[in-house]
Amino acid sequence: MLEKLQQGGQGEVVKSWVGNAQNQAIAPASLGSILGPSVIKGVAAKLGKSEEEVTTQLSQLLPGLVDKLTPQGRLPTQDEVAK
Repeated sequence: MLEKLQQGGQGEVVKSWVGNAQNQAIAPASLGSILGPSVIKGVAAKLGKSEEEVTTQLSQLLPGLVDKLTPQGRLPTQDEVAK
């Protein structure tokens, strides 16, 4: 997902989440358009929420989640993930 966000023009935002700098925000509309309507619709259907609720909540949760999953300021290697 991070790669998709980077390819969608949000590289600096993602870098702030992974790195040690303050997490930058991502707009719900940007997140929705980068992930694509089919992904957002699928998540919304599974959660019983509107697409707007899903993109809003994801845009609020992702920065902190990625930050917590990358405590060393970098993406984990495959070996680290496997442990």
